Amino acid sequence: GLATVKAEDIYRVYFHGPSFQVLDGAQRSGDVVLGKLRPNLPPITSDGQALLSVPMLVELCFQTAGIWEAGAKGYLSLPSSIQKMTLFRHRVNGVPIYAEVKPVQDNGELHFDARVVDANGQLYLELNDYRTVPLPYEVEKNLIDPFKILIK
Repeated sequence: GLATVKAEDIYRVYFHGPSFQVLDGAQRSGDVVLGKLRPNLPPITSDGQALLSVPMLVELCFQTAGIWEAGAKGYLSLPSSIQKMTLFRHRVNGVPIYAEVKPVQDNGELHFDARVVDANGQLYLELNDYRTVPLPYEVEKNLIDPFKILIK
């Protein structure tokens, strides 16, 4: 019943092709933003590499953080740095997978802490102190307006 930013709104703004359109949607939950991994993503390599490779889970965190930042700041950003990434070995069990992204303001600077979990609470990945850099161009305000529902 929570307001959701839908994939069609996200990918009107994001420039990603079909293989990297990882978000099925995003919602606000308390102090975190939840980004749901789109099921049935196409393989990212010609030899059919598995869907849930580490790059896709990291990208899920990047895009979830990015739509929150766009809604809050009014601009798009790209990844700049990650202080620490921790991977956990678990077999994918067919249940929905989510990025839980927490925006953190520290001394006037924004960074994100994130983790990827499934609907059963199994942890796949953690990112600490993820930072971005703004793109040098503006996006039409009306395209970013749907993202503002994620801001408290």
